[in-house]
Amino acid sequence: MGQELDAARIIALTAGVLLLLLGWLLYNAVLNVVGGVLGGGLGVGLGVVLAGAFDATGGGAVALVLGSGVVGVVAGVLAFHTLGAISFFVLGAAVGGLVAIQLAPVLHGRFFPGADPDIVLFGGATLAAIAAGLVGFFARKVVVAVGSSAIGSMLIMTGLDWPLGGLPILLLFPAGVAIQLWPRRHEAKDDPDGES
Repeated sequence: MGQELDAARIIALTAGVLLLLLGWLLYNAVLNVVGGVLGGGLGVGLGVVLAGAFDATGGGAVALVLGSGVVGVVAGVLAFHTLGAISFFVLGAAVGGLVAIQLAPVLHGRFFPGADPDIVLFGGATLAAIAAGLVGFFARKVVVAVGSSAIGSMLIMTGLDWPLGGLPILLLFPAGVAIQLWPRRHEAKDDPDGES
């Protein structure tokens, strides 16, 4: 039992450190790898089908398959990054809409007492969903950094058996967020418009 527990703690510490320090980079790497592999596989498969359909042989068939594979890799990476960004918008919109639905009776009673409650519900939920979706879309790096730092901090503390009553997590978590967001703040100094 002791060796298994030691191995589990080492795994927790390793995963925790990686998530704490590299969460955003790991997120992007996974999008790149998965998008590239799936897109490249689809591209190569399509290239084989096209080579057969056009009776391509020799170097022409190889060029068609390789070209389709390269296009597939690029398209896959772009598609996965686009879908990742859209998923943050959808998640933010869902949270914003749900919060607005819960607050609609309060808004209606306090700020819009004479209005139709269905209009207050629909309008409030729609506006809140769009606003929260845009926040999710534009703050996705922060969301990933905060989430991965929180999980990484907890894994590190679990691997260390929560020393000092868990107080070190109060330093680990903000340090992880700061480390992951540091390049963004550094880039902003070089970019006066803040478009980094």
